[in-house]
Amino acid sequence: MIAAAWIGFLAGCLPPAHGRAELWLLAAYGALAGLVYGLVMDMWFWPFTTAGSNQLHYVAGASLAENLRRFWGFHIASALGFDLPRALGNVLLVLVAGTPVLVALRRAARRAAFDAAVTFEPALGQVPATAMSPKAR
Repeated sequence: MIAAAWIGFLAGCLPPAHGRAELWLLAAYGALAGLVYGLVMDMWFWPFTTAGSNQLHYVAGASLAENLRRFWGFHIASALGFDLPRALGNVLLVLVAGTPVLVALRRAARRAAFDAAVTFEPALGQVPATAMSPKAR
């Protein structure tokens, strides 16, 4: 969940762009995010793959350089085959559905009136408390 939250947060931190540049920026971010997400998820899983006699699992007590070599071997051999289609899928999805989604999000942001002042009014048919007599309160 933390990896997915980072992806969403960093998408909100992208610099503003307009038109086709915005769509291509989001598509490039989608590709990068797909690859980074897979990498982060492998970093979480890889240290626990100590079973077996393969050369790609984590070795407690080995040097950092040795374990990084093993990690990259593990990542390229096992997960990169899932990460590349994810990145390509993100690009295609953004390019196909990005424009209508951005239009809908902008319309919702305009209509939401986030900067409107909050006022409280009584419901229809109710008398405000200030208009009641002291005994009725």
